[in-house]
Amino acid sequence: MTHRRIWICLLVMLLLCGCASPAVDSDQQVTFYYVQSEIDFQGQNGVIAPEIREIGNRSDDLSYLLSLYLQGPQSDALRSPFPENLTLVQIRQEEAYLEVVVSHRLSNLTGMELTLACSCLAKTCMDLSGAQEVRISAQEQLLDGASYITITADSILLSGA
Repeated sequence: MTHRRIWICLLVMLLLCGCASPAVDSDQQVTFYYVQSEIDFQGQNGVIAPEIREIGNRSDDLSYLLSLYLQGPQSDALRSPFPENLTLVQIRQEEAYLEVVVSHRLSNLTGMELTLACSCLAKTCMDLSGAQEVRISAQEQLLDGASYITITADSILLSGA
């Protein structure tokens, strides 16, 4: 009788395993934007280029994604436009508007460097969040004479995509 119980238990376990839902592939992809390492101003490519990243199942965690983004690109063909150790301080979204505050290190950039950094960050934020307008500021610092920079989807001109 005990052999029969063992066989019944094994049969039930096999049936339950067969009824289990298939494993769902939780790896999701996002697009981060960086500056191309070598810019060909005569060619067709833009200054800003995309990098596709696998992020597991954290696509709804914007703070995590932006912190990962600020660590820089994985591809040698791209470079980060940000100063080293730039960190995300705060992020706030209201519908199509996104406010991003990063550490004071961003205020070390001026001119074209600041434009590229903010354009890459804004384009990445727009893709990740669906925002149409991104306001970028550095913690307790001014950015090239302004307290913040606002970029809309229509104002990013440096992208080849």
